[in-house]
Amino acid sequence: GVGVENLSLGSGKFAAHWVRQDVKDKWTNGDGQFAMTNNIFDVAYSFPISSANLELRYTHLAPQGYSSERKGVNSTDYKAGDLFTVKLGLPVLNGWNNTVIRFAKGGAANWAGPDFGNDMANCLNSEATTGAAYAYDALNYGAVNFTDRFGMLYHIRGTIADRKTTAYNKSKMFQAVLRPSYALTKMTKVMLEGGYYTLSSENPDGSKNANSNMSKVTLAYAINPDAYNVWTRPEIRFYVTWKHYGHDEARASYGEGAPGKTNQVFFGAQAEAWF
Repeated sequence: GVGVENLSLGSGKFAAHWVRQDVKDKWTNGDGQFAMTNNIFDVAYSFPISSANLELRYTHLAPQGYSSERKGVNSTDYKAGDLFTVKLGLPVLNGWNNTVIRFAKGGAANWAGPDFGNDMANCLNSEATTGAAYAYDALNYGAVNFTDRFGMLYHIRGTIADRKTTAYNKSKMFQAVLRPSYALTKMTKVMLEGGYYTLSSENPDGSKNANSNMSKVTLAYAINPDAYNVWTRPEIRFYVTWKHYGHDEARASYGEGAPGKTNQVFFGAQAEAWF
């Protein structure tokens, strides 16, 4: 893809991008395959409002299929989609906070449902057969510092979608993650992370399709060059995690363990570095 960034326009900055995404896949049983090109056109304008920053963004998704290579695939079209985004950034508690509101229409909204990762910037979904699909999405995330030692990362998101397909028609999703951390010394800290996820969906006739929720709590001890800075890497973590699966998610993580298991405990170590 190509694009331009940070072009001065009035009191703000303008950006524009074009990205081409080529996908080829083949069913594992060999009875079907498809080839797709997804063209993503994106424009954005951001400008300051006092100490805040407001960004307005429009994204158009233009998929192109190659029917000669799509043998055995029931879907005949991948629909174009549109994504409208408003993002407000604010300084909060010696850190920052972003609030994002998104509305997706057409192929962009077909992904905003269960089992598809809630990716509203992609229309390469073989079930995305209608341009009438829509989705609303709200996010709030950021990093704050209560003291020089005590800080927190957080992420909250909710999605309401109607994919207008023959399966997984309407869905509602909510997720929240909080990760407070406390620096013990210059190079060590403890972290506590709590997360919750819930998803419900309906069939086209209004009957229940899925109703699931999952939660987790992680306690970790971390070592890095500057424990006072939440973004410092490399970092080594030693952790213990408790997971709970509710409703339709009564199963073991990663497909392991006895079916119907609702609680699991993990111990481990993790190394992370950024380049």
